[in-house]
Amino acid sequence: MSTARKVAILNLNDTRRDPRVLRTARSLRARNFDVWVHHLVSDAPGRETTADGLPLLRIDVPSDYSDMAMAQLAAESPLAGEIIEQAHPAVMSLDRARGLRRLIDEAQEQVNSLRCLLGGKKGPRRRLEDEIAAIRSIAVINLAIFRDVSKLAPDIVFCNDLDTLLAGVMLKEACGARLIYDAHEIYPEQLSNEMRSQFWRNYYHRLEGLLAPRSDGIMTVCDTIGTYLSQVHGASGAQTVLNVPDSSLQVEPSLLERRNSPRRVLYHGAYYPYRGLDEIIAAIPLVEHAVFEFRGVGGYETNLQKKADALGLGGRLVFRSPEPVLRLIPAASNCDIGLSPFVNSCLNTEAALPNKIFEYMMAGLATASSDLPEMRALTRRERTGTLFGDLSPRTIADALNTMLADEGELDASRRRAWEAAHTRYNWREEEPIFLRFFENAVA
Repeated sequence: MSTARKVAILNLNDTRRDPRVLRTARSLRARNFDVWVHHLVSDAPGRETTADGLPLLRIDVPSDYSDMAMAQLAAESPLAGEIIEQAHPAVMSLDRARGLRRLIDEAQEQVNSLRCLLGGKKGPRRRLEDEIAAIRSIAVINLAIFRDVSKLAPDIVFCNDLDTLLAGVMLKEACGARLIYDAHEIYPEQLSNEMRSQFWRNYYHRLEGLLAPRSDGIMTVCDTIGTYLSQVHGASGAQTVLNVPDSSLQVEPSLLERRNSPRRVLYHGAYYPYRGLDEIIAAIPLVEHAVFEFRGVGGYETNLQKKADALGLGGRLVFRSPEPVLRLIPAASNCDIGLSPFVNSCLNTEAALPNKIFEYMMAGLATASSDLPEMRALTRRERTGTLFGDLSPRTIADALNTMLADEGELDASRRRAWEAAHTRYNWREEEPIFLRFFENAVA
């Protein structure tokens, strides 16, 4: 009698709000894998909860990031200690970090001077010890994951993003598990130069180069990230599995007959700097015959509200309460245009193909997105809307006014977006690609 193979899914986000992790976990469970999700969550009532019948185990976050904690990590997994040492020895020992501080400060000054000459902004000035503490916090969380998941003795470890991959490599060595790496991001190139130091970037570039090739299979959300992994780290053969919603969430086609007056323009998602929301707010006074809705979460909402108040936007911009994952698409269907105005502040953003664009399409919205490679290709291929050539208020307003002025074409774009989501950009179509990749990788 065969026993179901155990799959440990690792995720340093709250899986209850992570549609991609929930989708892949459900698909594996439906194929009779024994699936356990280990995730980072702050408000769970107990260590184990469930979502859609999936067991979710809370990762307990350690608070000790000292040299002793790092020595303990190396003692429990000499391979992990060696990998971190190769990525940067200062992460293992603060004595080495102190000796490097002066050299790093001088190098940062040179980099900042060059950026200024090229018209860029300076990188952050942070204490090296603070940078190392942030890096160590992820390393010791990976040790905590390793300790917990080892008890499960998984046959397969499924790592979501680079911040869990060290634990995956540790478990592969200790348990003989097959290892899957799902790169949702270009992790070392997240955020702008002002928000990430060169030390942080260099460390995670080296770490990914040491870890990713040890995977038995790599998947990602778009072709651009797969190309990056191949060209930069020699980790070829990444399978693109698009971050598309379940087809059961798509709205009824009858909603395409709705005609809002005035038209409604939506952003839903996280509130962060560099999401283009400041730029959208600045453009709203120049946009005719439309109202705007922001529906999201994040501390940056206060900044956005202040900007809107300063411009006297009043009823032109409404901040809505966030919706649960399964309600996002129905809630979006009340609008006409969905915004993805990402600021091209880093390589990760340049590669962006966010799940929100597919959610808008399922809701029957036309799309208005930054002119970045993946979003450009999708928008032009499916003729779902417009692209912002840049994010100046005038450019944004001109693009939106052009859409709003031609109501026939706007509604045709909405219908094309809905039909593309119905026929291609949904989990019914993408799930076989995922399962074929997964089963080949773990065979």
